[in-house]
Amino acid sequence: MTQRGFAEHLGIGTSTVTDWERQDSDVQLRKSSQRKLAEALARASSDARERFERALARELRLGLQPALTLGTASASYADRLAPSPQAGEALEPDTPTSPDIATVRMLREADSRLGGGYLYAAVTGYLQHSLAPRLFAEPSGWPDHNPLSPAAAMTEMAGWMAHDTGEHGLATQHFHRALTLADASREYQLSAHVLGSLSHVALHKDQPGDALVFARQGQERLAAAPNAEVESWLLSLQARGHAAVHEHADFEARIKEAERVHGDTSQEDRSPWVCKFDAASLAVEIARAFLRRGHLQTAEKHAIQVMTLRPRERARSRAFAQLIQLKCVIGQGRTDEACVIGRNVLSEATALSSRLILEELQIVGRLLTPYQGDPEVKDFLGLLREHVRQHMWLIPAQSAARAFSSARP
Repeated sequence: MTQRGFAEHLGIGTSTVTDWERQDSDVQLRKSSQRKLAEALARASSDARERFERALARELRLGLQPALTLGTASASYADRLAPSPQAGEALEPDTPTSPDIATVRMLREADSRLGGGYLYAAVTGYLQHSLAPRLFAEPSGWPDHNPLSPAAAMTEMAGWMAHDTGEHGLATQHFHRALTLADASREYQLSAHVLGSLSHVALHKDQPGDALVFARQGQERLAAAPNAEVESWLLSLQARGHAAVHEHADFEARIKEAERVHGDTSQEDRSPWVCKFDAASLAVEIARAFLRRGHLQTAEKHAIQVMTLRPRERARSRAFAQLIQLKCVIGQGRTDEACVIGRNVLSEATALSSRLILEELQIVGRLLTPYQGDPEVKDFLGLLREHVRQHMWLIPAQSAARAFSSARP
């Protein structure tokens, strides 16, 4: 289209489109303009969407942050996203699963910056159109490495992205499928990690009993393939479960054990399919556990630690840590400080597509409402409500997420 034709197509002024093209990648779009562009993409032909997706894939490879969600992404989108193996960690040459490992790593990195709402379609598309055909091929046709492990890792990733968009039931379905695949592939570290994922969702749904069962089952899987990082995560999840049911002695014991185990580097190598659980990951889990116990100062200390360890591009991780800190600060009556932290969260979370973040922001809003007589608090609450309103439309519709719920693997 010409600039005038495109402007008419969107129902905006030609000068606006001219300004966009003049500013190139530095353009700052209004939310109303972003919405019109997203709607235009949804109505576009498959050829136009494919060209858009190719451009977006190039942006992701360059580390840029796309402004639009790809709910209409084509089936081959994730295949085109896959970087060359040398873009990530060193991989064994001629390893048949190396492209899968590279794709998993790339999508995890993009997810940490953008949120699950943007990439769910890409992950499920890769599962359906790249991995599923290999899963249903004759086992004799498999190369040295069968496709069960990447399918399990990618299915677990789909579960986390569904969880991030607020689809906790769908996330649980993905995790159970991932567990079946991981067990079948004898990737015991991955099986243990998936059980940790199930434990996390159970805690989110306020089901601490189920969470404790899943975390302990994960520890049993690790007996066959020890991994200090995964075990530390499972122990911290147990600590959160014990905090929820007021089992204080067990809570303290699991916290200390998680910290001790995490420092043990003598155990077996980490599976390439398992997410890294680093010091910042442990700190945020401990912060969540102490917040549940009501130990606000200790929870705040660990949340602050996360901010010193996480770079700004890890937007979602930093947002969760700051939201924990916000709750602690509000609970201690430091509302002016809470507004400063809250503004920083809104600034850093601008590019995120995460319903979980938006829900946490709404909780913070409710906690601050009794203090809205303070002009600073009132002003921040207005910014918070506007942020939630503008970002909620970036989350894919629930019906779109459920469209994959009956698919395999």
